[in-house]
Amino acid sequence: MDVKGKTKDNPKARMNIKEYCRKKELWLQELQNGKIVKPKASFSFTLDEKREIIQWVKNLRMPEGYASNLGKRADMNEGKLIDLCSGKLLESSLDRMEENILVTTTKLEKIFPCGFFDVMEHLPIHLVQEARL
Repeated sequence: MDVKGKTKDNPKARMNIKEYCRKKELWLQELQNGKIVKPKASFSFTLDEKREIIQWVKNLRMPEGYASNLGKRADMNEGKLIDLCSGKLLESSLDRMEENILVTTTKLEKIFPCGFFDVMEHLPIHLVQEARL
């Protein structure tokens, strides 16, 4: 959702995009005054669109004990969710997570090329083991 300091879509990441991507709307653009600007990607949300998503999250209701009240973590002014975490961890949840992580990772490996995967994509596999320790 293009949160400042959290996005990896920066000018440095777009430097070589002309070589690898045909989408000219994503290329860095140089203005007449020599300044280089990074155009917004079509998949980026405007502030109004972010607020619509946050409003949907605020109205979302889950069964008791299934999830926390996400509406408390919604910031309508900036259009972002803040500090989504849990205060307790159940052993039964860890077993289910471990199974789901393996299945999801396997499905991702069928879709994305090997170059997509780095440490961050494999990190969830080890998180369950670390939580148990």
